[in-house]
Amino acid sequence: MESKPSLRSRAIEKLKKTSDLLNILSPQETEHLFHELQVHQIELEMQNEDLRSSQSQLEELLNRYTDLYDFAPIGYFTLDENGLVLEVNLKGAELLAVERRHLIGKPFIVYVAQADRARFRERLSGISKGGVRESYELKLNSLGGSSFDAQIEESIGTSMGGYPLLRMAILDITRQKQAEQAREQLLSGEQKARLEAQEANRLKDEFLATVSHELRTPLNAICGWANLLRTGEVDPETEETALETMERNAKAQEHLIDDLLDLSRIITGKLCLKARPLNLVPIIEAAIETVQQAAEAKEIEIKLDIDLSIGPVMVDPDRLQQVIWNLLSNAIKFTPGRGQVEIFLERVDSSVQIRVRDSGIGIPADFLPYVFDRFRQADGGNTRSYGGLGLGLAIVKHLVELHGGSVLAESPGEGRGTTLTVRLPIRSVKKIESGSEPGASLRGAA
Repeated sequence: MESKPSLRSRAIEKLKKTSDLLNILSPQETEHLFHELQVHQIELEMQNEDLRSSQSQLEELLNRYTDLYDFAPIGYFTLDENGLVLEVNLKGAELLAVERRHLIGKPFIVYVAQADRARFRERLSGISKGGVRESYELKLNSLGGSSFDAQIEESIGTSMGGYPLLRMAILDITRQKQAEQAREQLLSGEQKARLEAQEANRLKDEFLATVSHELRTPLNAICGWANLLRTGEVDPETEETALETMERNAKAQEHLIDDLLDLSRIITGKLCLKARPLNLVPIIEAAIETVQQAAEAKEIEIKLDIDLSIGPVMVDPDRLQQVIWNLLSNAIKFTPGRGQVEIFLERVDSSVQIRVRDSGIGIPADFLPYVFDRFRQADGGNTRSYGGLGLGLAIVKHLVELHGGSVLAESPGEGRGTTLTVRLPIRSVKKIESGSEPGASLRGAA
């Protein structure tokens, strides 16, 4: 650019030439020339005024754009072809927890999660090729170490110097993603609950059908023998058989009804214990005595192995006898003739352990997790073949847990027997309450 004195010298020289020109012009031509010069001067002044107004408007628009850019609720970044940050607004700096001035000239990729860096490099490599606007997601890391899910809207532009630029709008969608995940979990939970409800309804329907069958069977036997006795045409031996059969079926029905009553108490939370310190041996022996006849009928041997050093344990004698009776009844029911049932009483750490092991049909591995569930049967065919409501082990589990203990079922597989293990704390009981009916009878047909 020329210096001011040089420009002034040129202006003086031009004025001198103009003066020489004016000397040869007529007065009319000179007047016309001055008029044109005045008009031209006014035009220049008007153009200057328009330029100043346009400049003011441009500055206002620039300030407005800068405010919109800086205070936008979305992060804006401009990167060069190497991925270096050229521009960033306040929200973009806030998202990365870095001061804006510290971001300029830094590689953006350092804030991209390791798992997404290859994807970002691929996007960056496409700058020189141009292309349409793209939308995708990245996991970004802030300076503080936290990470967030980001929605990226990008476009490719060109600098004033003709170099390619990558412009990105970044939105934190972490809450949106969390809401989507929560929604998916709710939908999954609702679907699971619906399936569980459907399964529960199916099991209840199946259970009600079983109850109907099991209650009707002993009634049919009782009614049949009663009708025969009513004829008065039976000999003494047949009469004795009839009475024994009627009594046996009446007791079977009593056990079924008692199971249903216990189930009702369990559901309503009204099944309670009357616990006191007792020696467990007489309770076990009493339970064995009640199943001895059924075992002898199938020629099943019952073996007893007791640790006599075990002292008193806090139990409800009627309810514990019900537990052992259920375990033994199950073992005898599902053990073929001439099989074996063993019962062990032993101390393990601070607990007393009662184990009932049989040589019976065993439990399928896929049914073991459900063996203590109410209304569940391993196989409908077995239920019809062996009878019972399938509530025995569910009641056992509840009674044992009321004593503060636990029960476990184990089986190597079908046809290889089953072991049921009850553990009770030696000096404590989980729930001791009065209110259980005095002299509760043995209950729980398996």
